[in-house]
Amino acid sequence: MNEPIRVIVVDDDFMIAKLHGNFISAQKGCHLVGTAHSYAEAMKLMNTAAPDLLLLDIYLPDRSGIELLQTIRLENWRCDFILITAAKELEMVEEGFRFGVIDYLIKPFNLTQLQSAIQKYV
Repeated sequence: MNEPIRVIVVDDDFMIAKLHGNFISAQKGCHLVGTAHSYAEAMKLMNTAAPDLLLLDIYLPDRSGIELLQTIRLENWRCDFILITAAKELEMVEEGFRFGVIDYLIKPFNLTQLQSAIQKYV
């Protein structure tokens, strides 16, 4: 049997992070290894949780999700990303694709769209 995909949810909104984390946990083939609400928390989790996938909000209180993506790439961690963005941040999505983002979701989105993105990745 294949190992489950290890996922970290990074979102500054605690309730959204919890909702997405619970949803990830319920998906076949996925294992939630943590949630983070800031760049700093996400970096700590990267060091301890060794995720395969980050569900990454672009807006974080201390730095942007794009900066987190860039840092992870510069550190050569093997990890994939699904970006979460508001429509006004589409230029950031383009930048994310330059750093290897595999998919993105535009807020507001429903859990069916999230499930589709996760299942495509799995």
